Order: sequence, then structure tokens, then C-alpha cells
Amino acid sequence: MSIRDVAHSLLLRAYEHDKQHKESYEYYYDNYDFDLYDVQQAIEYLENFGYIFKNSASTLVYAVLSLTPKGIDYVENGFSETAPFSIYQDNRNTLNINGNNINVTDDHSINTALSDPSLIEPEHLRLLTDFLNNIEKAPQKSRPQKIKDFIITLTNGVLSTSAVNALTKLITSLLK
Repeated sequence: MSIRDVAHSLLLRAYEHDKQHKESYEYYYDNYDFDLYDVQQAIEYLENFGYIFKNSASTLVYAVLSLTPKGIDYVENGFSETAPFSIYQDNRNTLNINGNNINVTDDHSINTALSDPSLIEPEHLRLLTDFLNNIEKAPQKSRPQKIKDFIITLTNGVLSTSAVNALTKLITSLLK
């Protein structure tokens, strides 16, 4: 078993413990489910990436592991970093998404993003092109749900419900 596998196992245990008990997770070194050296390396790995911090209450017998918000997001995203991406960006207009943080500036119009496709990742461009082609044909009443589905697909479902709803309203207003 790799150090990363041990780290993921410890992180998942800490996450489940935190969800159930609302407290830090105590990992006892004499648990013998992993080699002691691997556990120490895994804890250091998790600390270095900012997923946990080892509480000062840790002893030679056990480690007290506290999740960070980044660690929670990492577990909830299936041990995958939430990659920031920009749907469109130029000197005046941006629509940036980084996890649940959404920044929109100026008079952004998603349709203008298609004027320079090199600004968009190829997979996002394909999704955006399909979306814009389909949304024009959709009845006005069904557009918000189609927009919402598009956002969830585009972001792999990592945005919070409130972020999805805010983006849905924004895009609906831009496409009127």
C-alpha cells in the first residue's frame, strides 16, 4: 500500500469521524492496520498539502488529526482537487469559478467567449457550444433547469447549491 493510499484512508477516517462526532480524529499508532513509518509519512503528506493539521494534543501513542476546509473539500470531491477554471476572460470581462467562489466582472456575455475559442478548454468549449445550441431551441420556461444541468455538468457537481443557483440566475439573465 502506498503512502498516498494510507493518507487517503486516514483522511477518510478523520472525515467520517468528524461528520459523526464533530471532533478531531485520534489515530492510535498501535492499531497495526498500517506500518508505523507509513502512517507518519502519510500524516506528514496530509499536513504538507494542508488537508489536516496534527493537533498539539498528539502523543507518542496517538495522533490527533483535525481536518481543514481544504481536507473536507478534497474528500468530498473524491480525493480530487477542485481545479479553478475560467469560462471566459479578456481585458474587460471575466467569469471565473474556483470551487464555490464565483467572480463576474463588467458586462460579461457568454456568447462573446465563442469569438476566441482558444480562451476555453476544448472540453468546456464543446459543452458550452452544445449548451448554447440547445438553449436557443428550449422553451423559456425550461431554460433555468437546462442552465442548472449545464452548470452541474461543467463543474462536475463540485459547486454548492447556492453557487449553482446564483450562476443559474446569472446565466439566465445574460441569455435573455
